[in-house]
Amino acid sequence: MDLIDLIKKLEYTDKNIAAIEVHSYLKHLNKPVFYAKNYNKDLPDKFAPVTGKEFLTIQYNIASALLDYGVEKGSVIGIFSRNNLYYAATVFAAMSLGAIVTPIYPTILQDELEDILRDSGCRILFVGDVAQYQKGFAILNKIQSPLRRLITYFDSRTKHEQLMTIDELLKFGEIKSNYEQINTIIP
Repeated sequence: MDLIDLIKKLEYTDKNIAAIEVHSYLKHLNKPVFYAKNYNKDLPDKFAPVTGKEFLTIQYNIASALLDYGVEKGSVIGIFSRNNLYYAATVFAAMSLGAIVTPIYPTILQDELEDILRDSGCRILFVGDVAQYQKGFAILNKIQSPLRRLITYFDSRTKHEQLMTIDELLKFGEIKSNYEQINTIIP
């Protein structure tokens, strides 16, 4: 069954932000809901429209992957990035699982980042650019760090067991297809 058809079958009670968000995008499946830079690989550095269907697909694939990595109600994920399409999708994906999102100011120092990650218990960190990646990666394998996975919103050429790009995460989430389980959490 198609992901959107599965989502449409559910009755959302609009009792939480994630349910309200999903329900609103269902009303705009074929209309632009975002304009995102670098979304269309054929038009780098240009803003391209993202439809409600595309956004929900991104959101659900992120949520599916996070669910497979053990993210559940009360889990903490961090976002260390400037605002972008994937930032928004990550926030709603985490909220749809009942996870807590720790937004981290994109220009803080590495020792401040380490304190935030340790104090929050953040196990998964999304990073937006090379400078943020370098700070997060330096913390990834420290003994006292709770951080276990780093996900980049850009194409990182670095290979590491605990590192993946957003494209790899989206593919992993699609393969796992935990959509029905996500739908039982949202309402």
